[in-house]
This record gives sequence, C-alpha cells and structure tokens, in this order.
Amino acid sequence: MHTLRRIAVGSAFKVGAALSALLFAVLGFFVVLLPGIFGASILGALLGERGGGGTFGLGFIGSLIAYVLGIVLYWILGGIISAVPSPSRRVMERASRSFGCSSAPHIKGKLSRSL
Repeated sequence: MHTLRRIAVGSAFKVGAALSALLFAVLGFFVVLLPGIFGASILGALLGERGGGGTFGLGFIGSLIAYVLGIVLYWILGGIISAVPSPSRRVMERASRSFGCSSAPHIKGKLSRSL
C-alpha cells in the first residue's frame, strides 16, 4: 500500500476543473439548455406570425451561449476552488482518524499540497 503524501496544486486544479465542468455539462443540459429550447418554442408559438421564428432562434442561441459559458465558468472556478487548500481538510482527516474510518486511514494526516 502506498501512502499519499502530496497532491500537486496543478493536479488538484485539473481534477477539480474536469469534475466541475462535467457536472455542469450534465446538469446544465436539463437546467439551462432544455428549458431554453422549450421556452423559446412556446413563446414562438404564442407569438405566431408576429416574429415567432426570430424569437425561437434568439431563445435557442441564447440558451446555447449560456450553456457553453456555464461550462467554461464552472471549469475555471472548479479548478481554482480545488487548488486552494481548504481548512476543512484537516477537520476531515482528524475525524477519519478518530472514528477509525476505513476510507482514509492510510492518509494519516500528512496530506499537503506542494507549491
């Protein structure tokens, strides 16, 4: 068994960024993209011949832009938040040692990020 002693800041950034972007890509599809498409199509149907096609196009393009920007923002912010050392990390390590959890006893409180 190997003891994990250090996690590089760059590695923490990459993993946090990828997981955050993936999470937004999956959840954002249902929260941002689909409601934007269906809302635009309903609005286009309600307006009828008074510009319904343009309303649908604007709503679809707007929700698509919001979806892509959300993925990019979650990628950047997730990486930054993962790279910053968290004070709760030590609390979690102490709790896992004191309760004898089998999920993280091999860390032994020596987890530190190198600069």
